[in-house]
Amino acid sequence: MKELIDNIQKSIYGPEHYQAILTQPLRASFKYFASLALLLTVFLTIISSIPLIMNANVFAHEFPAKFFAYFPDELEVTVASGIVSSNVAEPYFLPIPTELSAAMSSKKGTLTNIAVIDTLTPFSLNQFAAYKSALWIGRDQLVYIDDGGAIKIQPIEKTFNYVLNEGKLRGIESRMSPYYAFIGPLIVLAIFLVLTIGFASNIVYLLLGALLIMLLGRILKLRLSYAKAYQIGLHAITLPLLIDAMLAMSSLAFIRVQFASTIIMLLIVYVNLSTRKQTSTIAATPTVSDDAPES
Repeated sequence: MKELIDNIQKSIYGPEHYQAILTQPLRASFKYFASLALLLTVFLTIISSIPLIMNANVFAHEFPAKFFAYFPDELEVTVASGIVSSNVAEPYFLPIPTELSAAMSSKKGTLTNIAVIDTLTPFSLNQFAAYKSALWIGRDQLVYIDDGGAIKIQPIEKTFNYVLNEGKLRGIESRMSPYYAFIGPLIVLAIFLVLTIGFASNIVYLLLGALLIMLLGRILKLRLSYAKAYQIGLHAITLPLLIDAMLAMSSLAFIRVQFASTIIMLLIVYVNLSTRKQTSTIAATPTVSDDAPES
């Protein structure tokens, strides 16, 4: 770990380190990049997953009780050969719970109901609008408002048969409940995989970045091969990755300046390679002692 931290510091600013990179094999730089990516991935996974796991656990424990307190005890919906019927007076409304009203209304207009069951009234746009419902369960079709606000009609297949009531839903929930314990590990795994793919994508990004580093090398009078330019990029991308990680953890995560990572990477290359070049030039210049005898 100490060696990795030292390499991180030198990859941000270390002219001698960049000079040494030019003589090192490419696999050494890949090993450094993989270690850096793994460190950031593990760190961000821990930081990101803790609040999500806490919220998911609260949801898993509280949602079933809240749902069954909301679902009408007497309601039973039957689908026989694609035809819907119910045991309640229609139209029958399932109002939006208070805690969901703001979210549903803002996304799908002014709604007051999650669903309406009406298998007797033929569908019409005016009637659907009057119901102010996100879903209309009709005689042989489902009518709903999608995320874009468009009204969709989904016919029910003639071969479909089902009975929905509270007992059936409680049975489904009881079969699912043993798996609630896996919610936390699945969240951690999902975050880890997403971050791993995100960091790995920089390997592809550097295929183009290496060309820019080659061009910058020409400006600095350094003839870099494509492989060496790519290898330098594996180190020079350190600071952009650290900045992205810090932004992801802060309230400034929304800030994304186009090409900022590329610009920062090229600045790192310029500072380290030009500084090394100047240092080498100064070291090679002979000095004359004040005590030297006059000719």
